[in-house]
Amino acid sequence: GDSTQLQASGGVIYSWSPATGLSNPNIAAPIANPNSTTTYTVTVQAPSGQQVHNPDFEQGNTGFTTDYTYDANTIQTPGLYTITDDASTVHPQFQGNDHTTGTGNFMAVNGQFTTNQDVWCQTVSVAPNTDYYISAWVLTLVNGDPALLEFTINGQSIGSPLITPPFGLNNWFEYGEVWNSGNNTTVGICIK
Repeated sequence: GDSTQLQASGGVIYSWSPATGLSNPNIAAPIANPNSTTTYTVTVQAPSGQQVHNPDFEQGNTGFTTDYTYDANTIQTPGLYTITDDASTVHPQFQGNDHTTGTGNFMAVNGQFTTNQDVWCQTVSVAPNTDYYISAWVLTLVNGDPALLEFTINGQSIGSPLITPPFGLNNWFEYGEVWNSGNNTTVGICIK
């Protein structure tokens, strides 16, 4: 008759069983309120590897496609992007530095006002009927003009339709969604 909050950690996907008496069997910390003494078991799945080539841009402007135009020196015109370690060096109103290790590069984009533009795309191999955690670290580089982004797989939106990354010097935000590959063995992943 009592309720308690269960707790699991270390993963992205959680599956509690039995589901009876749980507030939500697919979250890390559901509330359990069973009618009788119940033993719950949780299966936790965590990311196991990197499927994307050059995910941190340490290899520069390679391994992906985009509808934007590359310019190594300046991105003051909408529709341009570059790979940099400091956004202020390519646009006087932009601010932000990379948050990863290595060469410290990231993709800085001066967004267009046209919808459905591919900011970043890559084709990757996947195992059929497998859950994948797809994520990206994002940052709005200029105050008052936030980016509006979404993940797509094979042209279909997944997860939250639009995210607005926060603005603030190096205020990076990890956006991620869980996706099941179904019958696919190769998919096109895009950030629009």
